[in-house]
Amino acid sequence: MSIGTRLKETRIKAGLTQVQLAHVSGVPQGLITCYENDVKIPSAPKLAALAKALHVSMDNLVDDDQRPDPEIPDGPKIHGNSRAAKVQQLFLKLDEEAQRVLLKQMKAMATPTASTEPHRRSKAA
Repeated sequence: MSIGTRLKETRIKAGLTQVQLAHVSGVPQGLITCYENDVKIPSAPKLAALAKALHVSMDNLVDDDQRPDPEIPDGPKIHGNSRAAKVQQLFLKLDEEAQRVLLKQMKAMATPTASTEPHRRSKAA
């Protein structure tokens, strides 16, 4: 169900007309019409004003499909100026075959082998 449909249903349940909701919320009636007809999507401040006027939370007006995914990926974030971000930028400039080759080389470099482990000197007898 869209934001517009939820807005209209909530407004009607509250017993308000678009004009009354506009007066209470401070959102122009013409915009409310656009929202209810799914011509426009309200900005966060407008949605907050409408929700407050209707005595509901903003979540009640937002469709489940339109909510951002709350899951935050694990692992470190790549900052725009970090080495990781620069590597990523360069990597994305490569064609698919070059990316595949580079990825294979990077995996090989990151995998420890017997030849990269520190050597111990044996004592001569």
